[in-house]
Amino acid sequence: MKVCSLRSILILSFALSTLAPSSVWANDSWRVVFNIDNDFIVGEDRHYTNGLFLEVIAPEDRVPNWIRRAAWILSPLDPAVADGDASAPTDVRWGVALGHEIYTPENSALRSLDLADRPYAGYFYARFELARDRHREEVEKIPYVDSLEIDVGVVGPAALARQSQGLIHDITHSPKFQGWDNQLRNEPALTLRRSRYWRLPGEPIELGEGIAVDLIGSVIAELGNVKTAGTGGLLLRAGWRLPADFGRGRFAPRDDAGTGFRLYAFAGAEFSAVVQNIFLDGNTFRDSHEVDKRTAVIRTPFGLGFVNGRFRSLLSIYWSSKEFEGQDGEDLYGRWSIIIDY
Repeated sequence: MKVCSLRSILILSFALSTLAPSSVWANDSWRVVFNIDNDFIVGEDRHYTNGLFLEVIAPEDRVPNWIRRAAWILSPLDPAVADGDASAPTDVRWGVALGHEIYTPENSALRSLDLADRPYAGYFYARFELARDRHREEVEKIPYVDSLEIDVGVVGPAALARQSQGLIHDITHSPKFQGWDNQLRNEPALTLRRSRYWRLPGEPIELGEGIAVDLIGSVIAELGNVKTAGTGGLLLRAGWRLPADFGRGRFAPRDDAGTGFRLYAFAGAEFSAVVQNIFLDGNTFRDSHEVDKRTAVIRTPFGLGFVNGRFRSLLSIYWSSKEFEGQDGEDLYGRWSIIIDY
């Protein structure tokens, strides 16, 4: 594991947090979420090897009525949502995002097709997200957040993964992968994703002196030609002044921001039942390289998170069980998340 890289990220996160405003997040604050995924910091360079994600979430007072009314899709039996009542104790938010992902086999020097390893692939997408949460004690004993995401993009050379990885490897002085001529072909990509996150048992369990623990449960369903799968997970958090963000800083309610410094550690497990994965099954509408995927996949995230005013940062390490038959060992990659309200 690249300890120096992890240490550098932690130091940079703390330095950035000192520059963030310490005031409380107001209704007119925008939220920016930036994720960097890479396996370089854990000493790997294969499979899911790099990802970038940038999202902008609109303020609560910038939610158009038609979007507020559209939230009935998330909870059709909730009259407050269906009526679009702005005074109801339901927070509706929306955001737009861009993302990019790179997948490679393990052997970077092989120019010919490696039938024993996963395909080369790039993925670029735009996302629209609609989310609502019920986090106030007087409304729900177990706070939760629902979200609906629509991803539209492209898999294949048009995603420019070959060029992007080449640039990244120039920066990190890493060997360049030689087999990109064998990558998946261009294909339009569409994914619908529905998720719910709960804070269990509702409020953190206080252990004294500001130290508390809580448990985040999650259920995610995905449908599309990129991936069709169902995922369930649990995330255990322990630390000082735990934030009420459902384990994901971008879903933090407005009354949880701007409340000073918080620090916590987390570890969890996610189980996925995979029906289809284009990055393993190959192109949907034409012949391409593919491998025999495993339908059951386990991932275990663990790491550190902290909050300082309007700045949040999470450093996560993801371990993944084997995703396809014949895979040589499990996978590791790191994620650095930065969330800023302004």
